[in-house]
Amino acid sequence: MNDYDHDIVMRLRNYYATTFDLSTKAADEIERLRERVRDLEKRHLDASFLLADWDGYYNPDAKQGNVEELASLIEDAYRILQNKSWRDADGQ
Repeated sequence: MNDYDHDIVMRLRNYYATTFDLSTKAADEIERLRERVRDLEKRHLDASFLLADWDGYYNPDAKQGNVEELASLIEDAYRILQNKSWRDADGQ
């Protein structure tokens, strides 16, 4: 099988586009969903890198660390994943 055999969007467009309007809508929806998945994957990766790269101070023996920086990191990760902070009234 080649890439064409696996690409349902291309097959829907080529086979049905001139015959059925529904297939064009289905192909458009599949493309929209693929783009949404790509966006969510990028957000997940960006947040993962942010969290993994945090080099803030924390002493596990004394259970003390930089609370402000950790809180800021958590909010930044949330903002990346949700595209807003829980404190944003309008999503900006």
